[in-house]
Amino acid sequence: MPTHTHDAATPGQSASLPGMPRRLRLRYLTGLSMIALLTLLGQYLIHGMLDEHIGTEHVLHTAGRQELLSQKITKAAIANDLSELTASLEEWEHAHDILVHGAKEIGSTHKMPDEIRALYTEMQPHFVAIRDAARDIIDNGADDHAQSLKIIEEHEHEFLKQMETIVLAHAADGRARITHLDYIEYALGGITFLVLLIEAVLIFEPLVRRLRRNWAALQSSEDRFRLAVAGSCDAIWDWDLKTDKLYLAPRFAEMIGVRPTDITDSPNELLGRISSQLLPAFNKEVARVIDDPKLTLDTEIRINHRDGSERWVLCRAAEHRDAEGHAIRLVGSLADITELKQTQTKLRDLAERDMLTGLANRKLFADRLDLCIARRHSRPAAAFGVMFLDFDRFKMVNDSLGHAVGDGLLCSFAARITAQLPEHALVARFGGDEFAVLLQGNSSYDILENARTLLATLTEPHTVQRHEIVSTASIGLVLSEQQYDSAETMLRDADIAMYEAKRAGRARLVVFDAAMHEVVAEQQRLERELVRDEVVDQLRLEYQPIIDIEDGTLSGFEALARWTHPTEGEVSPGKFIPIAEECGAIDRIGNWIFETAADRLAAWDRQFPDLALRMAVNVSRKQLLSPVFMGQLEDIAERHPELVSRLIIEITETAVVDDRVDLGPILAQIQERGYPIAMDDFGTGYSSLSCLHNYPLSYLKIDRSFVMNLEDRREFSAVFAAIVSLANALDLRVVAEGVETKEQLVQLQAMGCEFGQGYLFAKSLSVPDAERFIVDGLGDVGLGGWRRAA
Repeated sequence: MPTHTHDAATPGQSASLPGMPRRLRLRYLTGLSMIALLTLLGQYLIHGMLDEHIGTEHVLHTAGRQELLSQKITKAAIANDLSELTASLEEWEHAHDILVHGAKEIGSTHKMPDEIRALYTEMQPHFVAIRDAARDIIDNGADDHAQSLKIIEEHEHEFLKQMETIVLAHAADGRARITHLDYIEYALGGITFLVLLIEAVLIFEPLVRRLRRNWAALQSSEDRFRLAVAGSCDAIWDWDLKTDKLYLAPRFAEMIGVRPTDITDSPNELLGRISSQLLPAFNKEVARVIDDPKLTLDTEIRINHRDGSERWVLCRAAEHRDAEGHAIRLVGSLADITELKQTQTKLRDLAERDMLTGLANRKLFADRLDLCIARRHSRPAAAFGVMFLDFDRFKMVNDSLGHAVGDGLLCSFAARITAQLPEHALVARFGGDEFAVLLQGNSSYDILENARTLLATLTEPHTVQRHEIVSTASIGLVLSEQQYDSAETMLRDADIAMYEAKRAGRARLVVFDAAMHEVVAEQQRLERELVRDEVVDQLRLEYQPIIDIEDGTLSGFEALARWTHPTEGEVSPGKFIPIAEECGAIDRIGNWIFETAADRLAAWDRQFPDLALRMAVNVSRKQLLSPVFMGQLEDIAERHPELVSRLIIEITETAVVDDRVDLGPILAQIQERGYPIAMDDFGTGYSSLSCLHNYPLSYLKIDRSFVMNLEDRREFSAVFAAIVSLANALDLRVVAEGVETKEQLVQLQAMGCEFGQGYLFAKSLSVPDAERFIVDGLGDVGLGGWRRAA
């Protein structure tokens, strides 16, 4: 049998690749190696992009979830729904952990741009602030979470703004990376053709298909996030500065009353709707933000609504820049703040308008009068006059027909005065039935004739709620020819002339003249009495109870000064306190009042140790400005340290907001010494609710003029409720003055007013009567009396 043998391998050949020259064999092996390396490189690139898009999709999905959960947290905190707040907070924190972890994974496997890392750093403090505030609300329950709620509301918008910017940055980065996909795909196509020879098509094609599917899923996630944005309270906007295209979320269409399909991507959709008065300033702000990377857009604009009205909108935005530092996009939000602006307008009206009649109040009137006096110096020929009106027997109408009829009569007075006088006349209500008129004319004779005509008109009967009422007016008139230097002195003399008209028989017009200075002489006689040392022996204090109307407990008393003059009898505090301030006797009298009230509170503490009563003491503006007063506070604190926190210093609203001297630093010193401060007679002056936080107040005492109108005037109830709500938000305890009926009491309780004071509970009481009141209780006023604290 022949023996068969293989041919011997020639040089340059391999046993595995027979017949192939060595050079070709090396090329073949090198080609296979290169194909293998390219295959591995392609797998690495595609897997990297795949991982990145999966991570980015996860970030977008989680971010959208966090945006919705942050709104749920805010709503639950506002509604005080602790169970919902707890559940939402846990889910929100879990989503945040997932978001940050996912972002870190993207950053570890792919070089995350520095601007995205910075966005996560900027977002984290807002997350921590919201989380800690929500936990504080959960831990403390419903006791006091106004500050925490304020923190949540302040940080929520910034948190959502950062989240939107993060999502848009991730999406933009992803889109930038995906542009390389086509190049990779072309290269992979060539490699796939070669790898087909070695069946590599089974490796790349499935990966490419999976990459495409995940990119579509990523786009879907972004769409879902935009839907979540559309459901938010603010309208998100994105202005591409390169293409000059503007995206406006559907919420914007709702703001202006059109359909979302009516909104195009033209910037004019926003710019063309901004009020023409504000558009130049808005464009200037946008230009500044584009030029300066340190700035952000934060401005208020007015946008035209479809129905012809205007909506106030808070516009915020931040710019996005390219690698060269050029702004390429503006991304921000539009928040409808129309209701907030309307509320601010109402608050300003409160500052300058009488709520019952709609007329100017004392502050506005005094400002206008000071302006006329200043113009008089530059234009001596200009004539003007001030009328001070008080309606005769108005109190009798109130007492016999009720406050509702009295209010109607006041409104009728206001309407008749306004209708009778020229349009340029300024009519104001100072309180009660006191009105003032500032009238300008060609001469003093013209002003006098207008006053006489008005007097005759006011004698005609009024019809109020089917009652025909005759109530004449007593008018005091002061003319500018007497060369006054201030509104205060001119109003004082007009007041003097008005009282002369009353003394002369009412329903009269009296022009102030030098003979009326006798009234001033009487004041000077009282001044001489007040500066004497023995005046304190003629003074006494009475005490009016202050009741906690939530549970019927006695909170404390307000100390009220009374002066029994040896010859003139009882002199009202409204008369002798201003005179004491003018003549410098207020320090000694005020010191006596404060010392006596403190000693009385100390005595009641010993007599009724379980009650821990409070004592409110009225302090005048000039008394506060005296250095003696601070020394007295320190003396009382040394003698009765346990009483300091229960000795409440009351100062009137007018005194607090008087801009001649800022009382803020003085009130701060009083608060540092531990004494609570109350703003008295709130609503009769001209302070704004928005400025209450500027003063270290503990109590807000709302004037009786609000309370007396609660039953019959819905607008008073609304304003009162708004004041109580804002006071509660500022941690101020509210005291309602002048509570006279059970119906008023019920309304105050429903509004959340904490304390009440008035004739329904008790008038001002002597010491023995006050002690009997402490022991006997309220009686039948709907609160069931009080129990001693255990």
